[in-house]
Amino acid sequence: GTVFKIDSSGNQTVLYAFPSDIPDAAFPSSSTLIRDDSGNLFGTTGHGGTSGIGTVFEVDASGQETVLYSFAGAKQGAYPDGNIARDPKGNIYGSARFGDPKCNPAYSGCGIVFKLTSTGKFKVLHTFRQFVGEMPSGLSIDRSDNLYGTTLLGGDLTCNGGQGCGTVFKISPHGKLTTLYTFHGPDGAFPTSGVIQDSYGNLYGNTSAGTTGVVFKLDSTGHETVLYTFTGGADGGTPEGSLLLDPNTGTLYGTTNVGGDLNCDPYGGGGPGCGTVYKIDASGVFTVLYAFIGKHSEFPFAGVVMDAAGNLYGTTTGFPNRRRNEGSVYKLTP
Repeated sequence: GTVFKIDSSGNQTVLYAFPSDIPDAAFPSSSTLIRDDSGNLFGTTGHGGTSGIGTVFEVDASGQETVLYSFAGAKQGAYPDGNIARDPKGNIYGSARFGDPKCNPAYSGCGIVFKLTSTGKFKVLHTFRQFVGEMPSGLSIDRSDNLYGTTLLGGDLTCNGGQGCGTVFKISPHGKLTTLYTFHGPDGAFPTSGVIQDSYGNLYGNTSAGTTGVVFKLDSTGHETVLYTFTGGADGGTPEGSLLLDPNTGTLYGTTNVGGDLNCDPYGGGGPGCGTVYKIDASGVFTVLYAFIGKHSEFPFAGVVMDAAGNLYGTTTGFPNRRRNEGSVYKLTP
């Protein structure tokens, strides 16, 4: 894997290429990186480190990489996944999919949320149990240093054959977890990318299932509203990337990794389409902004970011069995 930069002209620079699995970091798992005021970048990898089960890393402005923490497994967690958060003091917060095998041993534990201080001290803030959630996936942080995230599984154990359909949670700066919402299936299932927050304290996210995925809103009282349910057709399906909220208009932007142009058939014999970029405006109107048609771009598993002019940028994974198609970075104009 690599850490890369692309300038406004489309020129790519590899800032760092991970050379091996152990003891260096390998296979970055954060869909986006955190950048501090000095130009240092922070992220996680799902493999590598001294135990081979994941790291937190830094790449400085000169391209020098440092492994800040290597996961040790068991109660200390393994295989970090999803976006990390950073507070003004330089502390890093993140989640690992597995941790403490006493919880659901078949899955090597239910996961943890961790804190890594600016001095390198590692602390487990919360260890999950199935009834409150399992397999956390990404965090966001508010101005009071409260953390918000989702779990892929757990919660309502009558859903999904006893594995649960996922939750939305909050963790206070002192490590107290509050389950804000538990998914039951029709209202959404299997959130994969955490949540974002508006200035009123409402949370927004998506789930990859619940028919073929939903976009949801969770207000400050814990009431959930399904803003849109995907059909898997021309509107797309199975959203997995993080949402983007335009604070000036209240519009949400996101991607789906299937559906859209159903003539895009990468698998042959009736494929599911190659994905979409969509928006939901403040009044709830859903619009497909772009449906991928293959060729150079398909399957946008990550979300989008926006510049001051309203241009959207994102990545696609491509289709690895096709020659010269290993993914792309794209720009979508207003």
